[in-house]
Amino acid sequence: MRIALLANLDLHSNYGVNLLRDALVGHEVALYLSEKVGGDQPIAPELGILGAIEQSLPTQVVWPLAEAVGRPARFLPFSRIAAELGATCEKLPKPNAPESLERMRRFAPDLAISLRYGRILRESFLEIPRLGVLNLHSGRLPWYRGILATLRALIHGDTIIGSTVHWITDGTIDTGPILGITQVPVQPGRSLLEHILSVYPPGVELLKETIRRLDRGETVPAPPQDLAEGDYYGFPGPAEFAALAEKGFPLYDPAEYARFLRSWVPE
Repeated sequence: MRIALLANLDLHSNYGVNLLRDALVGHEVALYLSEKVGGDQPIAPELGILGAIEQSLPTQVVWPLAEAVGRPARFLPFSRIAAELGATCEKLPKPNAPESLERMRRFAPDLAISLRYGRILRESFLEIPRLGVLNLHSGRLPWYRGILATLRALIHGDTIIGSTVHWITDGTIDTGPILGITQVPVQPGRSLLEHILSVYPPGVELLKETIRRLDRGETVPAPPQDLAEGDYYGFPGPAEFAALAEKGFPLYDPAEYARFLRSWVPE
């Protein structure tokens, strides 16, 4: 298949794409990157901390160092993933602009995959891939649509978190027909960052199986969501971060974060 892979320049998206790498071998891939998720963030100190550990440090320090060393590591920066797959890699900050749509039509993807891509895709984009556009959402739908679904699940006292593979069928957010939902147990006392990262391995495995089935020409059942069962969440404010702390979940654990970053560092 010809696959357009849409990702964001951040830690979670790169982690997910690294986990997906082996399923992309043998396909013709083009990698398109956004630079942020959503619009301008409201001011909240915790969002600044998350932005630093999820985006600034990986993109400005860790990945450039990994590029400079030049030896393989367990995980690769986006440019090296593209090189490994023989894929193009370019930024696509305005996917619905005429020049972006023309670029996508020239590539003519059979399938597009959004893995934390930060822009809303409109109908003019969605009609281009022959099979459609898949999204891996890092939350369980329809209950937690939007931003930082894992945070909302933790402060609501859920014992299970997870991710969802669904079709994007219109310009709304996280509302399309669902192909599957994963489950990951909440670990009391572990950080928000660790919980977010934990939903990606099973989510990517579900995404891989979906790609394999579509490549075989199978029809994959995807029932519609009951949107009355859930809510859409935007950027969290100070009260939600305070509730997270009251539940005993720190934003991140420095030691665990450092160990995770070593996955991009060649030995």
